[in-house]
Amino acid sequence: MKYGKTGRARNCLIVCPKSVLTDWERKLWEWAPELNRVLKIAGPQSQRRMQWNTDAYVYIVTYDTLRHDLSDSDYSQSRIQQRGFDLIILDEIQRIKNPGAKLTKAVHMVSAPIRWGLSGTPLENRIEDVLSIFAYIKPGSSGFSVLRIPSITSRTFVLDDLVNAVHELEPAA
Repeated sequence: MKYGKTGRARNCLIVCPKSVLTDWERKLWEWAPELNRVLKIAGPQSQRRMQWNTDAYVYIVTYDTLRHDLSDSDYSQSRIQQRGFDLIILDEIQRIKNPGAKLTKAVHMVSAPIRWGLSGTPLENRIEDVLSIFAYIKPGSSGFSVLRIPSITSRTFVLDDLVNAVHELEPAA
């Protein structure tokens, strides 16, 4: 794990909706020009294959493009997974709220030691949606196993697990 050895993230994957893809690229150039290798993954599949093979500090991709490229068993799936990201940022993380969806499964195929989720959307009525999101952000946390979601029988039990897991996310004093 590169991050653990150096204390710095050497590469990052930003997954976002198509509507903000260019905004992410523009803001990174504006606010962090020292990241001179920011790569927007877009275009036809042959072009995206070349882009995934190019070294960069930050890769920006839409949810749908990532899902499609990870389903490409010929090349992209192994290349994306071998990249070994130090940081993954999911903009509009509520897109992975359904643990059975192909999109959620695709996002889970890519891992990193540090995972951030951004959302401006209020939490909805189902606690299972929140659990699915936290299962990605903090894999292995008590109470957040995607496999436990169907066995939920008590809201009090789930809320207690949620509170305990949030405490696990807090930095040690």
